[in-house]
Amino acid sequence: MVTPPVRGGDAGRRGQNEKPEPPGGVSGEVVAAVTERAFDSLRSPPKRVGLPPSPTPASPSLAESYYPRARDLAVSICATLGVSVPEEALTALDSKGPIDVPDSSFTGPF
Repeated sequence: MVTPPVRGGDAGRRGQNEKPEPPGGVSGEVVAAVTERAFDSLRSPPKRVGLPPSPTPASPSLAESYYPRARDLAVSICATLGVSVPEEALTALDSKGPIDVPDSSFTGPF
């Protein structure tokens, strides 16, 4: 495994996002490797955003709170960087449609 340098600029901070839930995911291994090799270079603790450790919901109402959104990622990134994010910026990130539909042309298998 190649570990990128973590010194200079904002490189002393680390965030990971991946589709599977964080426990046991690839991003956990990346965070562990960086933490083991360059812990003293980190300016803030690593943060992971992923799916909760529960089965993927089939209903739209349950999916709303299951999948991380752009808002969740922005809040996590800003918290890691120690910056506050204005509510207007977060509101602009809120999606207007269902979260589990890839794009408007998707008609689904059902």
